[in-house]
Amino acid sequence: MFAKQKDTPSIDTSVASQTVISEGITIKDNMICGSGNVSIGGVFFGDIEVDGFLIINESGNVRGDIRAAGAHVHGSAEGNLVVHNTVRIFRGGRIFGDIHCGSFIVDEGAAFGGQCNMGAEAGQSVARVPRPSELDIITAPLPATAQQA
Repeated sequence: MFAKQKDTPSIDTSVASQTVISEGITIKDNMICGSGNVSIGGVFFGDIEVDGFLIINESGNVRGDIRAAGAHVHGSAEGNLVVHNTVRIFRGGRIFGDIHCGSFIVDEGAAFGGQCNMGAEAGQSVARVPRPSELDIITAPLPATAQQA
């Protein structure tokens, strides 16, 4: 009459945090920002800035600028990439935009359209531009010449 409840599976917390945007999901006009890894199988319109690894799966499509520690592209990326370590475009993957990275690998059957600046300092060379939400426009003091006007 009474059945013993099965234990619910526990979440493996030893694995680094990962954000997944699955196939069939479309996100528009947003930005992913944070730590951990990101895997995209859907469509994402916006910028991505993570201190972890970015994987764009075969069904994934990113339209926006990307900043990450590393990136593997199996799908499509349209925008500029600043990657501290390695960018790899796998067979069938496509990147259309400029890349600044530590190292760059393009597999046979992959597509790349843009310029690549590669080397130890290249992934670090482009200064981070503050996002509008990060600018404190209201409380920023005006320069003396602007106050006199």
